[in-house]
Amino acid sequence: MSVFGESETQWTIKSSNLHGIITDTLTAKNDTIINDVSFRIISSSDPWHTIYLHEDLAEGRWSYFTDIEPTERLLMDLSLNVGDSFYVRKPWGSEQGYFEVDSVYEKDQRKHIQINLPLYFANNEKLTFIEGIGPNTGLSYQDTIDLTNATPYLLCYWRDGIQEFSNIYHDGKCSISSFTNIDSPKHPSPFFNISPNPVTQNYFEISFDEPFTGIISLMDINGGLVFKKTITESLLRKTILLPYVRQTGVFLLRVQNENGKIQSKKIIIIR
Repeated sequence: MSVFGESETQWTIKSSNLHGIITDTLTAKNDTIINDVSFRIISSSDPWHTIYLHEDLAEGRWSYFTDIEPTERLLMDLSLNVGDSFYVRKPWGSEQGYFEVDSVYEKDQRKHIQINLPLYFANNEKLTFIEGIGPNTGLSYQDTIDLTNATPYLLCYWRDGIQEFSNIYHDGKCSISSFTNIDSPKHPSPFFNISPNPVTQNYFEISFDEPFTGIISLMDINGGLVFKKTITESLLRKTILLPYVRQTGVFLLRVQNENGKIQSKKIIIIR
């Protein structure tokens, strides 16, 4: 599965530098041929940072270089199996080296390759390659730490105007900044509320800002699906029963309306 849509592809990436935390928006542009190899140009909101991305769907490998670091580096390899190793350069202050694949699994009909390299800045969520989206660290995490922003983390991903990925660690927010609390301009504010939260009984209620039809999903903190409900009748409130959720903990409620808009919120369930 290609990481590119038919007409539009965007990623929002959170990172940090000496000035604080920022969100960068990456947008896929046109193709270019370099040494007989096709690369897609990825523009950044930082005018000095352009990524050239090559995808080999037959081999399941993606590589890139930038105008800052011209050496081509392997970005993602979906052909890896459990026990294989993947080389990571300058992993955000740690020693560079080979890290083992500890799991290969399918989620949301996409192949995932999980590398045993915890992201200390994202609650030790591990480096993961996601089919059709990219790594959960963004597209240029293999750059050296002194030439690019640190602590890279993928917030959201859109294909052809539809959001297909939202992160867990930042509650699905598509923009994180030290300077503003404004969410991504694509989705300026959450469009639902949860009550009560924390949940102490076997149900909770979702209220929507406007009539809603779409999909409601509950995931555990590791991204495992607990349940999914499809709402076909337009409504402003929905009571969710929890007869099968026995554990106590933090979960992520993900709501996607019929237009593809996605918002996620943390929900605490106490048993």
